[in-house]
Amino acid sequence: TQNITIAPGATTSYSVTVTDGNGCTAADAMTVTVGNATVEVGPSQTICLGETATITANSNAGVSYAWSNGANTQTIIVSPNTTTVYSVTVTDGNGCTATDNTTVTVGSTNVNAGPDQVICLGESTTVNASSTNAVFYQWSNGATTQNITVAPGATTSYSVTVTDANGCTAADAMTVTVGN
Repeated sequence: TQNITIAPGATTSYSVTVTDGNGCTAADAMTVTVGNATVEVGPSQTICLGETATITANSNAGVSYAWSNGANTQTIIVSPNTTTVYSVTVTDGNGCTATDNTTVTVGSTNVNAGPDQVICLGESTTVNASSTNAVFYQWSNGATTQNITVAPGATTSYSVTVTDANGCTAADAMTVTVGN
């Protein structure tokens, strides 16, 4: 036939010979190049607010990169304020494309140990670590609860470090002054 439809699985050469009504022949050939772009950006990442994440588009034949944040390099460094999905489309030298995406989860926490307090000798007071997203509390006196009740014999500083579910931390301190 004059036309053929092809869908080769790999780069393939094709040749054709034509014969006219007088028995004269002519031949020609062509090659169909099959592109096969692939890309892998790796697993999702978790960072703490203010940190950066590096994402690399690992491609078998990437010629151009188009990221969802507008970047056009193979590797991007991002510092999002909230959990964000980043996708990349890779185009190979044959115009074939592949797309992949990954999520950067942003964790954050904060803590406020409250104002300094004054108590009389022999009294106790409760210190409250007010926090957002904290799942673990670590006080300088070894306690691991949100609130601690203290009865120091002398003026004492108490610090607390909190950790969120993503491993992000925050710290604060306060002082209990003991009067006579």
